Amino acid sequence: MKKKNLIIIMICLLVAVAGIVTANILIKPKDEKTPTENKVDVIKKTSVLATADSAKAAELIKENIVKITNEVKGVKVTGTGFFHESGYLVTNSHVVDLKGTIKVTYSDGTVVDATLVSNDMTSDIAILSVTDQKVLALTFGNTLSLQVTDELYAIGYPFALEGEATTTKGILSARRSAGGIEYLQTDM
Repeated sequence: MKKKNLIIIMICLLVAVAGIVTANILIKPKDEKTPTENKVDVIKKTSVLATADSAKAAELIKENIVKITNEVKGVKVTGTGFFHESGYLVTNSHVVDLKGTIKVTYSDGTVVDATLVSNDMTSDIAILSVTDQKVLALTFGNTLSLQVTDELYAIGYPFALEGEATTTKGILSARRSAGGIEYLQTDM
């Protein structure tokens, strides 16, 4: 049975943790004080799609995600990020856990600098600040409503490949827990 809302697509962007972990990091950054230069403005969110139009949903997401590049001593680590409505950029910790030069590339090719605000290696979530957000924030879904065999999409920039973001379709294979964190296992 297909879901009426394709909000689950957005959950698969980071395939790491539920939105509540990200919200906790946004509310309480690891650093006791966030420097004023890391403050960002609240931004508008994408709309929630009420149809099963997966092609439209994939395009909406591709337009509003960014490529993250962290250059550490001449080696580039890349990943995908998306903006939370708070204005902060969410990405994976393993992309930015080593101190380097962090750049954000928008789908139109524009490149801007980013600053690490908070990093949680356990959940593999990091929060970045960018002074000029050029895309909409993605809407968080409810991972508790996902059922095994629901269709999922992974959209992002894997393995430092050049070009546009990739889109992969699969299903939720299982729900797993380890160390108090729930993981969503897919067949992708």
